[in-house]
Amino acid sequence: MDTCVQYPMSVFSVQGQMAPVAQNHQPLKKQNKIIGQWAINLALMVLAMLALTGAAIEIYILRNLQRSLESTQEMMHENIEAQYMTKSDEAKSPPVPSAHVTDCKLTNRYPEQQLLWEPRQGSSFLNEIQYRNGSLLINRTGTYFIYSKLQLRFLDCPKMADSNFFQHGVYKKSPHLQDKEIILMENNKQFCESQGAKMWVGSSFLGGTFVIEQGEEVYVKMSNKELIQVKDGSITFFGVFML
Repeated sequence: MDTCVQYPMSVFSVQGQMAPVAQNHQPLKKQNKIIGQWAINLALMVLAMLALTGAAIEIYILRNLQRSLESTQEMMHENIEAQYMTKSDEAKSPPVPSAHVTDCKLTNRYPEQQLLWEPRQGSSFLNEIQYRNGSLLINRTGTYFIYSKLQLRFLDCPKMADSNFFQHGVYKKSPHLQDKEIILMENNKQFCESQGAKMWVGSSFLGGTFVIEQGEEVYVKMSNKELIQVKDGSITFFGVFML
């Protein structure tokens, strides 16, 4: 009798352990994506703030520069206008006759002779007035302020001081009066007035307003010329200017 054996349709043989079922990672990936997007947005915001800050600083600097330029232009305009007005005034008002002479030259000791001066060096000047042998010659009739200052010193004062006097004067001569000498101003002062003093220092100043006519001359005399001190034109001088 035949025996019928029926085999199964398929047979599986599995060795070892089974692989675990894969887990779902979708929530973690989504969280990382959100953090990355937030970081990018923060970086963009910082860059935007830096750009705005830089733009604000640049605008501030440009405005200050513009204000400085406007201020400089205004100052230059005012200076140019002032110079123009000054030049215009100078053109309208010519300089008045004036003279200032310094550095008295002690070449002679005779009291009757007028003092000699340096008319052009240092602070000396002549404007529409001539200098001749110590005199200032007036070329235009008018009212003048005339001044003379002498710095004085004596190194060996005598014991008896009662007779120690000097005479400092400003005079004029006029061709209309046959060159007669006319006293304008005069100082008579004592020197070495303190008994027992070995050195005396002093000064004499004369100044006044006078009408001087064209062709007249003014000059200075000093009786004791050995007293006069001369230093760089600043302590002994003589001058006139028209008012």
